[in-house]
Amino acid sequence: MTTTPRTRIIVLGAGGRTGRLVLESALHRGHQAVALVRSPERANLAARDGLEVIAADARDARVLRSTLRPGDVIVSAVGPSGRKSNGLYSAVARAVVDATAGGSHRFVGITSSGVRDDDPNHPWWYRSFMVPFMENTYGDMRQMESTLRASDLPWTFVRPGRLLDEAPSGNYRIEDGKNPKGGISISRKDVADFVISCADNEHWTRRNPTITT
Repeated sequence: MTTTPRTRIIVLGAGGRTGRLVLESALHRGHQAVALVRSPERANLAARDGLEVIAADARDARVLRSTLRPGDVIVSAVGPSGRKSNGLYSAVARAVVDATAGGSHRFVGITSSGVRDDDPNHPWWYRSFMVPFMENTYGDMRQMESTLRASDLPWTFVRPGRLLDEAPSGNYRIEDGKNPKGGISISRKDVADFVISCADNEHWTRRNPTITT
């Protein structure tokens, strides 16, 4: 268990596969976690020691504003159920900026290594096929990043490679703003642990750690 001072971490998209792991990582490190999820019952999330569960849409700035306390870290693990996000990321970004105006908070968002479509470290087939195929979502992620960068809120965007539902390796590579050379994928649990490490300190504030094995 870490000795990092206890932080209150608000997790958006807490019912998803990555969001659940972010919650578990936060709790394991001794933080207080708040899960914002549209349907706690459907997500099978219930309050327990260190975890508060709030039924809310991550795009609702009013609810987010009423949830926040000074010093909270907001983690966005939102994601679409299918290939297209159709404005989900950018809508969440606008809600976060609105809710945090004038406050003392930080933001850590999970987007994708694919948001940089000119990254020379991506395999040629990824640039040629996957980036255009995923443009609806990658473009939406870019808009999220742009919205937060234009705000006063200290931000970090964690850009993982393809997310895998497998055991964490604990052995991954990180580059700022570019894909680790030859990197393609990473365990969701590794990403969740790294995200909470970004919430623990400000080393990656206003940077774009891109993470793969």
